[in-house]
Amino acid sequence: MSNFLNRSTVGRSVMNKVDNIVDLINRFLKNMGDDKIKIEDIEEVDAVRYYGDGSGLTGIGTGTGGVINEGSTTIGADSNDDGTGEIALQTKGVTRVRVKNDGTLEVLTNAEFGGNVVFSEYLSVPYLTPLSDINDTTQDNTMVSMTRIITESEKTNVYGSANEPRYISGPAHGQGSGALYGAALAPNGKIIFSPFNSPNVGIYDPVANTYTDGPAHGQGSNAFFGAALAPNGKIIFSPFNSPNVGIYDPVANTYTDGPEHGEGSGAFIGATLAPNGKIIFAPRASANVGIYDPVAKTYTDGPAHGQGSGAFTGAALAPNGKIILAPTDSANVGIYDPVANTYTDGPAHGQGSGAFRGAALAPNGKIIFSPTDSANVGIYDPVANTYTDGPEHGEGSGAFIGATLAPNGKIIFASRGSANVGIYDPQTQIIGKENTAMHPLINNGL
Repeated sequence: MSNFLNRSTVGRSVMNKVDNIVDLINRFLKNMGDDKIKIEDIEEVDAVRYYGDGSGLTGIGTGTGGVINEGSTTIGADSNDDGTGEIALQTKGVTRVRVKNDGTLEVLTNAEFGGNVVFSEYLSVPYLTPLSDINDTTQDNTMVSMTRIITESEKTNVYGSANEPRYISGPAHGQGSGALYGAALAPNGKIIFSPFNSPNVGIYDPVANTYTDGPAHGQGSNAFFGAALAPNGKIIFSPFNSPNVGIYDPVANTYTDGPEHGEGSGAFIGATLAPNGKIIFAPRASANVGIYDPVAKTYTDGPAHGQGSGAFTGAALAPNGKIILAPTDSANVGIYDPVANTYTDGPAHGQGSGAFRGAALAPNGKIIFSPTDSANVGIYDPVANTYTDGPEHGEGSGAFIGATLAPNGKIIFASRGSANVGIYDPQTQIIGKENTAMHPLINNGL
């Protein structure tokens, strides 16, 4: 009897499960139509996988999860071209990133990038601004990368294309042509322009994006050409036609005549801080290297260079502590040793007169000369004491004046006669171009 009861119990259990399966199938069949099945009155569907593109699924609620695979994953939406619809990425119910119907990407909050960011199309919104005066408690020479959103009017002045740096027109200075030649970064984060034909020191504030006339210098036209930051925080102007060294105090916002140099007009172009704290002027018409001591407030003639008038334009400090003078009309690279206070002719460059104006130290330790009338970028190796022609730039004569090292390790040439800013990559030894003109850059070896 017990065996019969057990079999009956098992049979009823099996029949109940069969009834449940039949009931489920009936519900599917009942709700079939147009090759579709409605799943109703079912609390849960547990499936191993779903077959199909999922394009018709609607009403999917919130939850966590992800898609992980070894291939590509595509997130698609709004396949038509009616101008409406978007993909929105949200956190806390707030849209943070939006991809619009026309492909425009909008970042609606602060963006932090942990690596290189490459844009394959036109970029019209953010750009990086170097700052050093974040607050009054961090007044040092640290450069901090910050961002500023450009205005609608500025967007029309953004140039460039895929993977190229951007150029944005800053504020007008109102000082006419030939106003400002060369610049230096002050400890307060402002850029101080060396006044050439301008009667005033030029001041640019990267935070406010404003230009301000600084104090008048009273040295007439063609006064100064190039600037350098001294250890005492003052900006020293390289005297061109000015009989005096120029001194600007960013804290007091005052200009002071420094000592006379006695080298006549057209004396120097470019200033560089030497390891001993003195400012070295690159001799143009001067027969001697120029030396200004910010501590003693004195000018001293350095050694004679013997390369005649128009010899050098700009200089750069090499890793070995020597000052390398960019040869303009000089047939040789110029080398000044601040320790021995001696000048030495470096190797010949073979590029004729008017060859280079401006110099910059590359990450590989070589000095890169900005090509003016030279058809090639100039490369000087301080270790081997050799000069090498770099790549041709194709911008004709009078092409560039001034060079500076960019954060990406490339050397940027400021255009003179070239319609393009020049870009030299010391790693690949390739020169490129940016499609707009630019004023000589900051700390550009002038």
